[in-house]
Amino acid sequence: MMGLGNSTKNGGILIRNNTLKWTSYRGIHLSNIFQAIEISSNSLELIAENQASTGIHFESNTNSSAAFAHKIIRNTILNFSALGIYCANPFSGISTAPMQVFGNSLNSAVWSATQLVDYGIFISSSVNGAVDVFHNTVVINGGSSNNSNAALYTFGWSNIRLRNNIF
Repeated sequence: MMGLGNSTKNGGILIRNNTLKWTSYRGIHLSNIFQAIEISSNSLELIAENQASTGIHFESNTNSSAAFAHKIIRNTILNFSALGIYCANPFSGISTAPMQVFGNSLNSAVWSATQLVDYGIFISSSVNGAVDVFHNTVVINGGSSNNSNAALYTFGWSNIRLRNNIF
């Protein structure tokens, strides 16, 4: 799903209680939406043989609301081969409500040393903002010796809070 480039026309997006089995490249893809989004209680199972699969791809979904946060909560993502949750540039200012990444369960595909999973949760931002990463479980199966595997990768954050995650 891609936004229209007009903040008044693309709000109130809620993706909840869906089961997506055997998706190939991306389970859920959201980009260029300008108001708070909630992705919750979904079950995504990707095709493990696809070496670039991402469970939730969340890119350039800016949110300027101090009252309503972006939420990625209580999702199960299985067999991702590149990224479990990819989130880039979710804010338009420092007064935005903290993004919530809560209670997700991610389990990567099993790979050999030559095939690698990049990251369980990848969050980057070019604008200072806050993100809360609470109560998530991330399992990276297999991997490589080149240190490019991480359960959590963050870049560009001034305020990130981590609580009770299992990596």
